[in-house]
Amino acid sequence: MTARPARLTSAFATVAARVLGPARRMLADTGGAGAVEMALTAPMLLLMLVTFVDLGMAYQHRTTLESAARAGAQRAIIDYMDTAAITATTTGALPDATGAAVAVGTTLECGGTVVAAGSWCADGTFPATYVTVSVTQPVQTPLGFLDLATLIDADGVARVRVN
Repeated sequence: MTARPARLTSAFATVAARVLGPARRMLADTGGAGAVEMALTAPMLLLMLVTFVDLGMAYQHRTTLESAARAGAQRAIIDYMDTAAITATTTGALPDATGAAVAVGTTLECGGTVVAAGSWCADGTFPATYVTVSVTQPVQTPLGFLDLATLIDADGVARVRVN
Protein backbone atom coordinates (compact mmCIF):
# COMPACT_ATOMS: atom_id res chain seq x y z
CA MET A 1 0.00 0.00 0.00
CA THR A 2 1.14 3.41 -0.75
CA ALA A 3 0.81 5.94 1.99
CA ARG A 4 -0.61 9.32 1.25
CA PRO A 5 1.44 12.29 2.07
CA ALA A 6 0.37 13.82 5.40
CA ARG A 7 0.22 17.24 3.82
CA LEU A 8 -2.48 16.30 1.31
CA THR A 9 -4.68 14.68 3.96
CA SER A 10 -4.45 17.63 6.31
CA ALA A 11 -5.10 20.08 3.44
CA PHE A 12 -8.20 18.13 2.45
CA ALA A 13 -9.42 18.05 6.04
CA THR A 14 -8.89 21.81 6.36
CA VAL A 15 -10.85 22.55 3.18
CA ALA A 16 -13.63 20.14 4.19
CA ALA A 17 -13.87 21.74 7.63
CA ARG A 18 -14.06 25.23 6.14
CA VAL A 19 -16.73 24.25 3.58
CA LEU A 20 -18.83 21.82 5.61
CA GLY A 21 -18.47 23.52 9.00
CA PRO A 22 -20.89 26.39 8.30
CA ALA A 23 -23.28 23.99 6.56
CA ARG A 24 -23.31 21.69 9.60
CA ARG A 25 -23.88 24.61 11.95
CA MET A 26 -26.69 25.92 9.73
CA LEU A 27 -28.39 22.52 9.58
CA ALA A 28 -28.09 22.09 13.34
CA ASP A 29 -29.58 25.53 14.05
CA THR A 30 -33.37 25.37 14.60
CA GLY A 31 -33.93 29.10 14.98
CA GLY A 32 -36.42 30.19 12.32
CA ALA A 33 -37.98 26.75 11.87
CA GLY A 34 -41.28 28.13 13.13
CA ALA A 35 -41.21 30.85 10.49
CA VAL A 36 -40.61 28.28 7.76
CA GLU A 37 -43.43 26.08 9.06
CA MET A 38 -45.77 29.07 9.20
CA ALA A 39 -44.83 30.08 5.66
CA LEU A 40 -45.69 26.57 4.47
CA THR A 41 -48.96 26.14 6.40
CA ALA A 42 -50.41 29.68 6.24
CA PRO A 43 -51.62 29.41 2.60
CA MET A 44 -53.43 26.15 3.38
CA LEU A 45 -55.07 27.64 6.48
CA LEU A 46 -56.13 30.71 4.51
CA LEU A 47 -57.56 28.51 1.76
CA MET A 48 -59.57 26.55 4.33
CA LEU A 49 -60.87 29.75 5.93
CA VAL A 50 -62.02 31.24 2.63
CA THR A 51 -63.66 27.94 1.65
CA PHE A 52 -65.60 27.77 4.92
CA VAL A 53 -66.77 31.36 4.53
CA ASP A 54 -67.97 30.67 0.97
CA LEU A 55 -69.79 27.50 2.04
CA GLY A 56 -71.42 29.40 4.89
CA MET A 57 -72.63 32.08 2.50
CA ALA A 58 -74.02 29.39 0.18
CA TYR A 59 -75.96 27.88 3.09
CA GLN A 60 -77.31 31.33 4.00
CA HIS A 61 -78.42 31.75 0.37
CA ARG A 62 -80.33 28.47 0.55
CA THR A 63 -82.04 29.58 3.76
CA THR A 64 -83.11 32.82 2.07
CA LEU A 65 -84.63 30.83 -0.81
CA GLU A 66 -86.54 28.62 1.62
CA SER A 67 -87.91 31.73 3.34
CA ALA A 68 -89.04 33.15 -0.01
CA ALA A 69 -90.75 29.85 -0.89
CA ARG A 70 -92.60 29.97 2.45
CA ALA A 71 -93.76 33.52 1.63
CA GLY A 72 -95.13 32.24 -1.68
CA ALA A 73 -96.85 29.34 0.08
CA GLN A 74 -98.50 31.76 2.51
CA ARG A 75 -99.76 33.76 -0.49
CA ALA A 76 -101.13 30.53 -1.95
CA ILE A 77 -103.38 30.14 1.09
CA ILE A 78 -105.23 33.30 0.02
CA ASP A 79 -105.79 32.23 -3.61
CA TYR A 80 -103.96 29.13 -4.82
CA MET A 81 -105.17 29.60 -8.40
CA ASP A 82 -103.37 32.95 -8.82
CA THR A 83 -99.91 31.63 -9.72
CA ALA A 84 -98.78 35.07 -10.93
CA ALA A 85 -99.37 36.55 -7.47
CA ILE A 86 -97.65 33.59 -5.80
CA THR A 87 -94.64 34.00 -8.10
CA ALA A 88 -94.54 37.77 -7.52
CA THR A 89 -94.70 37.30 -3.74
CA THR A 90 -91.93 34.71 -3.86
CA THR A 91 -89.57 36.82 -5.99
CA GLY A 92 -90.45 39.89 -3.92
CA ALA A 93 -89.22 38.09 -0.80
CA LEU A 94 -85.78 37.60 -2.36
CA PRO A 95 -83.12 40.26 -1.76
CA ASP A 96 -81.84 39.70 -5.30
CA ALA A 97 -84.09 37.85 -7.74
CA THR A 98 -81.48 37.71 -10.52
CA GLY A 99 -81.58 34.27 -12.10
CA ALA A 100 -84.32 33.01 -9.79
CA ALA A 101 -86.80 30.53 -11.20
CA VAL A 102 -90.08 30.05 -9.35
CA ALA A 103 -92.29 27.02 -9.96
CA VAL A 104 -95.78 26.66 -8.52
CA GLY A 105 -97.44 23.27 -8.62
CA THR A 106 -100.80 22.00 -7.41
CA THR A 107 -101.58 18.39 -6.51
CA LEU A 108 -104.71 16.64 -5.27
CA GLU A 109 -104.25 13.88 -2.71
CA CYS A 110 -106.42 11.32 -0.99
CA GLY A 111 -104.74 9.90 2.08
CA GLY A 112 -101.27 10.69 0.73
CA THR A 113 -101.95 9.29 -2.74
CA VAL A 114 -102.00 11.69 -5.68
CA VAL A 115 -105.27 11.57 -7.64
CA ALA A 116 -106.36 13.09 -10.93
CA ALA A 117 -108.21 16.38 -11.06
CA GLY A 118 -111.98 16.03 -10.91
CA SER A 119 -111.90 12.72 -9.06
CA TRP A 120 -113.16 11.92 -5.57
CA CYS A 121 -111.54 9.98 -2.78
CA ALA A 122 -112.61 6.37 -2.15
CA ASP A 123 -114.49 7.41 0.98
CA GLY A 124 -116.52 9.95 -1.02
CA THR A 125 -114.72 13.07 0.21
CA PHE A 126 -113.12 15.74 -1.89
CA PRO A 127 -109.33 15.33 -2.25
CA ALA A 128 -106.99 17.65 -0.36
CA THR A 129 -105.33 20.33 -2.48
CA TYR A 130 -101.63 21.00 -1.91
CA VAL A 131 -99.59 23.81 -3.41
CA THR A 132 -95.83 23.42 -3.75
CA VAL A 133 -93.70 26.53 -4.30
CA SER A 134 -90.08 25.99 -5.28
CA VAL A 135 -87.41 28.60 -5.94
CA THR A 136 -84.12 27.83 -7.69
CA GLN A 137 -81.26 30.29 -8.10
CA PRO A 138 -77.53 30.00 -8.88
CA VAL A 139 -75.33 30.27 -5.81
CA GLN A 140 -73.32 33.48 -5.79
CA THR A 141 -71.06 33.91 -2.79
CA PRO A 142 -69.63 37.34 -2.00
CA LEU A 143 -66.04 36.11 -2.09
CA GLY A 144 -66.58 34.19 -5.32
CA PHE A 145 -63.72 31.93 -4.36
CA LEU A 146 -65.41 28.65 -5.19
CA ASP A 147 -67.33 30.01 -8.18
CA LEU A 148 -70.31 27.93 -7.11
CA ALA A 149 -72.61 29.67 -9.61
CA THR A 150 -71.23 27.41 -12.33
CA LEU A 151 -71.48 24.29 -10.18
CA ILE A 152 -74.75 24.25 -8.26
CA ASP A 153 -78.10 25.92 -7.86
CA ALA A 154 -79.63 26.49 -4.46
CA ASP A 155 -83.28 25.75 -4.00
CA GLY A 156 -86.00 26.36 -1.48
CA VAL A 157 -89.26 24.43 -1.36
CA ALA A 158 -92.44 25.01 0.64
CA ARG A 159 -95.64 22.97 0.55
CA VAL A 160 -98.99 23.98 2.00
CA ARG A 161 -102.48 22.49 2.10
CA VAL A 162 -104.98 25.02 0.83
CA ASN A 163 -108.30 23.25 1.54
